Amino acid sequence: MVFWEVLIVGNYILALIGFVANILYFKLVVFNVSFDVYSRIASFIIASATTLLITSNVLTTSICLSYGSYFSSGSCMENRLFQIMTLLHSYGEITIVSERYASVFFPTFRLSETYKLWFSLIIIIYLISLSSYLYMMNIVKSVFALLYCTIFASVLYLVSFILVMYLFCVAKKRYYETLGIISLTKRYMLSESYELCRSSLPATISSLAINIVVFISFWCLLFDVIPQTKGQEFFVLANMTLNLTATLFPILFIIGSRKIRRRFAKINPFNQQQEIKEEQQMGVRKLDGHRISFNQSQNEYFEQLQSSWA
Repeated sequence: MVFWEVLIVGNYILALIGFVANILYFKLVVFNVSFDVYSRIASFIIASATTLLITSNVLTTSICLSYGSYFSSGSCMENRLFQIMTLLHSYGEITIVSERYASVFFPTFRLSETYKLWFSLIIIIYLISLSSYLYMMNIVKSVFALLYCTIFASVLYLVSFILVMYLFCVAKKRYYETLGIISLTKRYMLSESYELCRSSLPATISSLAINIVVFISFWCLLFDVIPQTKGQEFFVLANMTLNLTATLFPILFIIGSRKIRRRFAKINPFNQQQEIKEEQQMGVRKLDGHRISFNQSQNEYFEQLQSSWA
């Protein structure tokens, strides 16, 4: 049993890293006013899913360990807290892919009143899908229900990847094609769309890759390529794999976001010293004597343009 002990300790360490990463994600994305309100709503839904996925995984594992078992079986499954955590785990499984920024990438459409209705419709569809998934996984609990939910989640992972790739290419192409044609506001929205797509692309790819592994292994279990007598062990490993998804998503998004990296660069003392040194060596000033900054963020640049044109 040394293998399972090492694996469970590793899972706890992974969960701790994921929990810290999700706290940073809340601080740097969900509560970051530089992101628009639709992005922050979608980010909150995703962050709640990843956090609950990790928390429920840790608590269900701890409950089963308190009953002397590494696996979800026997009396530990009758524990009321275990049942609640299983429900929350199902919520995290479907939510982490259902609301993967699909509703916040359409750039100029976000400026219209129609988009508010579209966004509300997406949330309603998500809630219906979530209710259906929770019902099948936690009430029906049949082989068909498990098969249906696994296929449904896998299709969502694939669709979200295709959608992010498509919108990533479209936002980038339209941004360069519309130079000098559309208004500054719309170009700014296009740049924000491209930034969101680019930031979430690594996280989406990793989630899809992990889900493909889980999906293939599930079918191997179903057709007895993986012995069905090892079903309990399989689902423990599958839940740990989902834990990895919930940990990697916020980390990869934060690493991939230029906007967030610039915030870290501003508080980095070594970077600040380098900037001061460069400014002392070379600088350009306005007629009023104020120095012109060459390290503006995108928001600062557009704010200066807007004030100049006002």
